[in-house]
Amino acid sequence: QIPPMRRRGWRYGLSFRLTPDVRQVLRLMAPAAVGQTVVQINLMIDRLLATFLPKGSLTYLYYANRLVQLPLGVFGIAISTAVLPYLSRQTARGDLEGMKGTLMRALRLAYFISFPAMVGMIVLREPIIALLFEHGLFNRADTAGTAWALLFYSLGLFSYSGAKIVSQAFYSLKDTKTPVIVGAVAMICNAALNLILMRTFLKHGGLALATAISSTINMALLMWILRRRIGRLGSVDLIRSALRITAAGSTMGLICWTVMRYLERTGPVLIVTVSVPVGIAVYLALCHLLRSGELEEVLKAI
Repeated sequence: QIPPMRRRGWRYGLSFRLTPDVRQVLRLMAPAAVGQTVVQINLMIDRLLATFLPKGSLTYLYYANRLVQLPLGVFGIAISTAVLPYLSRQTARGDLEGMKGTLMRALRLAYFISFPAMVGMIVLREPIIALLFEHGLFNRADTAGTAWALLFYSLGLFSYSGAKIVSQAFYSLKDTKTPVIVGAVAMICNAALNLILMRTFLKHGGLALATAISSTINMALLMWILRRRIGRLGSVDLIRSALRITAAGSTMGLICWTVMRYLERTGPVLIVTVSVPVGIAVYLALCHLLRSGELEEVLKAI
């Protein structure tokens, strides 16, 4: 990027002056940095409590979390990162209605991607884990234990993405403190739910479920506070879109389950390589029939 910038007259020079803009960046960045420690503290608490559960629980949580991070990192975080400049420009212009529209659009896209990913992970969790990890010392029992954790982690997939997207709306308002405070509340809820659910038959699955529930609490609180601050967000369109996506994704899940049952004697390789493409094709076809606006946006982007 440097050569074209130099052709436009840009020259690099060192400066250690704390200008008002630099001070503002530092002031806004500090709470956001603290907010990242909330996530790490949550993980630390989960891992600590997992050591009190039967052998292998910590490993099951680790591998299940890695799988959930794949769609979250590729799509959820990508959407939240891409939407921030748009939200910031609209907020700077005083266009709050435009900002609300952009926020809802980002949430609809996140749900369009995260819901079928959630359904697919829940339905195909055992063959996926067997295909990726079941070799060497990782045996069938480990696959079942990891699948149990993945079942509950997957339930919060949209909430993980949604909380990050809504946090960007606060950042565009130059408020980096509220997401930290709400994140701390969610962390306390997560710790309390961990202690309750891990003592039930859920075991390590209870720790994963506590994470999903606390993420949902995090997102719900952020949206509630944002609505009180800037008015109605236009959630009706989000709900309508979610109903269409839920119908398409649930039907996709049923078909994937049917294909998996039909191929269950063939092994995880064939189950995954057949079920996943079939599921994607069914989901996209149903979204097209239901006139999903999110599908049109994705196709235009491609």
